[in-house]
Amino acid sequence: NPVFRAGEQINEVLQIHQGMSRDDAWKRAVDLMGMVGIPDPGRRAKSYPHELSGGHRQRVVIAGALVLEPILLIADEPVSMLDVSIRADILNLLDELRTQRGISVLCITHDLGTAAYFTDRIAVMYLGRIVESGPTRAVLADPLHPYTLALQETESAIKRVLGGEEQAVDLAPQNSFVRRAQHEMVQNANLTSRSHGKEPYRSVRIYRES
Repeated sequence: NPVFRAGEQINEVLQIHQGMSRDDAWKRAVDLMGMVGIPDPGRRAKSYPHELSGGHRQRVVIAGALVLEPILLIADEPVSMLDVSIRADILNLLDELRTQRGISVLCITHDLGTAAYFTDRIAVMYLGRIVESGPTRAVLADPLHPYTLALQETESAIKRVLGGEEQAVDLAPQNSFVRRAQHEMVQNANLTSRSHGKEPYRSVRIYRES
């Protein structure tokens, strides 16, 4: 919220959900900001969002997410709006917090580079359904679904596989991705939603028209 100081946006949660006094909540907010790597957190807590860098604003958001000590942290595009030079810093911070606090992180991203760098397992979604999942390294090294492969290629390759600009399609089993795809992996597919035979820890979903 651009009209509230960084520290206020954290201590409000502490006051409402944990019944802390304003002073105690402020001290805890400053501690959390220091924990996520914000230098001079006492001074930065008094800053408005526009006075902070993009990286510091993201760290404030992470600090706020940790206030109630969650066991699962959902990070929706955690670095997509950040400068490339500080993306790794934020991902490393999330990884450190995951290890130190024993929490799980669900990272939602359109960037396979982020997924490859940060995640242990990956689930690729197409039109709201998981079409392939498994250990991140295995999936990205040897994609079994053409949409996963398309995501690894350029935008022009994605359009080639999808047969043009993406449009919503009927998700009945006899339709879905294979209906429009022009890729040989789809044309030769004889798979339904199941575990991959050689690697049972992976699953792939490809529908073929009957």
